[in-house]
Amino acid sequence: MNTCFSPLKFFKALKSHATQLVMCSILAMPLGSSYGQSTIYSDNSVYFSWQNSTYWYGYFTSDFGNVYGYSDEEKDRHQITNGVLGVKLLKDLVGQSGGTICDVLIDNGTDYIIKYKVKFESGFDWKKGGKLPGIGGGQIYAGGQDTSPGDGWSFRIVWHTYDNINNGQPFLAPYAYYVDQPGVYGDEFSTRYFITDDNWYDIWIHVKMNTDDNYDGKLQVKINDSTIYYNATFRWVTQNSGREIDQIMWDIFRGGDATSDYISSNDCWIYLDDFVIDKQ
Repeated sequence: MNTCFSPLKFFKALKSHATQLVMCSILAMPLGSSYGQSTIYSDNSVYFSWQNSTYWYGYFTSDFGNVYGYSDEEKDRHQITNGVLGVKLLKDLVGQSGGTICDVLIDNGTDYIIKYKVKFESGFDWKKGGKLPGIGGGQIYAGGQDTSPGDGWSFRIVWHTYDNINNGQPFLAPYAYYVDQPGVYGDEFSTRYFITDDNWYDIWIHVKMNTDDNYDGKLQVKINDSTIYYNATFRWVTQNSGREIDQIMWDIFRGGDATSDYISSNDCWIYLDDFVIDKQ
């Protein structure tokens, strides 16, 4: 056997190993790194077709473009498995600390459709409810903030259970913050689409901004091709500074508030697939 040292082979091996280390570092880069993807999409389809692994920051930005607020802790709760993205909700926690809240910038517009598939794992512990991804613009009001300035808005999907509604069966509902909302927290428009665990649901959301101070905006929500809410006389904002759609709200968490009604004693998974952004 030839045991002579080959400098050429040695440096080739060293170069290959260094390249692998650099690529791993890029994928794991935190937000703000010079390796970050700055693309801002107006039309995009994401199928999470990565190898089974953590949903690294590099994967997220490659899929969605300009992502911010994606912490290392949140990254560790995102996993790709067989072309599906799973997001783990941690036991005993609500809000961002137990799920994820980050944002994807999209091309500024006034009329967008977004679509995605969602599934709650078999045996999912529903508790009182939580939030799913949506869309927003301007000040991106949420969390009980006062929307009366009329310079921002947001829309997400929520899941809920109430003991006095359909024997506690979980349901999906629209959840909007807008200038004319009747209460402190997001408006669900008394709309419900009842669901079960371990089944895929197709979410379809159409938001169109109103003009000036007019009631000519639009909100339409469909689940599994069934329209659950439609309003073509919607007033989202009254100020030009908020009359825009510029952000995907990557919100996946339990809550509401931190009361025991929302807290689960189990880690649980929510799965997402086929995420589409479509500027009209």
